Amino acid sequence: GSASAVVVAVVAVASAALAIVTIRRRRRSTTTAGDVSDDESVASLPPLPREGLYIFTKSELKQATNGYDEKLLLGSGGAGKVYLGRLPSGQRVAIKKIYRSKKVSEFYAEVAVLAKLRHRNLTTLVGYCLGGDHHALVYEYLGGGNLWRALFHGELAWRRRLEVAVDVAEGLAYLHGFREGAVVHRDVKPTNVLLSESGAAKLSDFGVSRIVPEGGSLVSSEVRGTRGFVDPESCSAGHVSEAGDVYSFGVVLLELATGMRAVVPTPSGGAESIVHAAHWAVAQAGGEAGAAAESMVDERLGADWDRPTVRAVFALACRCVRPYKHERPAMGEVLAELKAMLADYTARGGGADRSEASTSSSTATLDPASLPSTSSSVANTEAIATPPRRDS
Repeated sequence: GSASAVVVAVVAVASAALAIVTIRRRRRSTTTAGDVSDDESVASLPPLPREGLYIFTKSELKQATNGYDEKLLLGSGGAGKVYLGRLPSGQRVAIKKIYRSKKVSEFYAEVAVLAKLRHRNLTTLVGYCLGGDHHALVYEYLGGGNLWRALFHGELAWRRRLEVAVDVAEGLAYLHGFREGAVVHRDVKPTNVLLSESGAAKLSDFGVSRIVPEGGSLVSSEVRGTRGFVDPESCSAGHVSEAGDVYSFGVVLLELATGMRAVVPTPSGGAESIVHAAHWAVAQAGGEAGAAAESMVDERLGADWDRPTVRAVFALACRCVRPYKHERPAMGEVLAELKAMLADYTARGGGADRSEASTSSSTATLDPASLPSTSSSVANTEAIATPPRRDS
């Protein structure tokens, strides 16, 4: 009897071991198949464009960054690292080196999209490097940091906020009206709005952007973007459209008007969306978005904040973040309204000219904020942080 029990036990252990080995082999084969699939998907893409772009060698980029010196590191993210580089001509550039193989497809997409685009409110792609396992994008360097840093860690005057809003809207309107079909950015947020030392704002990071053919539609199984900025309708339906960018831009407008972040912690340990807070404020104000702005305005704007334009921006933002895309305005309409607000503010003597404007964050020093974002995922929680300072 005891001998039989021993035999049964040995057989059971052997069976379990065999099962574990089989499962591990399956996992490995699945992973390998996935990797092959990713490589094949990249290999099947058409050749990258070259016209108007400089094709860098690995040695040129190593020289520009002193061998990718960590002292020149501007930031890092899900796709790779961004370094400050200097070309032989003396021009400073931002070099994004792709380290994750699964992000190479985004590298291809960004080059393919940016090579076709030329606008003063979009970051310029200088060139790229493509060689074996070395993939890198080279952009113009903007020394003023990004909007997130300027808004939440600087003192951004209301006029500058209006000018930035107009600049970003200009860039998005250009994208949505692109001749080959609407270019949907899919990750509009303050960290992807870079500021030049002269004060101009430019939209960056086109790794997850897509071109939607005119009269066509695009459905994606992957929801891209950053928590707090993603259109809820896109999450549920998977449709890629300009309306998703309008929603994200509406969140940015809410941040500009209120000084709140897209998602902020609550005292109970949860998190609250600025969109939900705005909808609640409007409901409390009897449906009047302009009146709701009174309870949410950024206190750092001071007691004499400009009520006509702040209320108007808040009301426009609330229209942009409506739940259903058919209820939102088109980007061209948003741009026209923002231009009118800025013109009105200027006519009433509000603020200084752009050339005279400055912020405490606009410096030419090395700044991790002054770079294109390196990740685009709904899992990105960079918007979640402590509430902004409420200086009087």
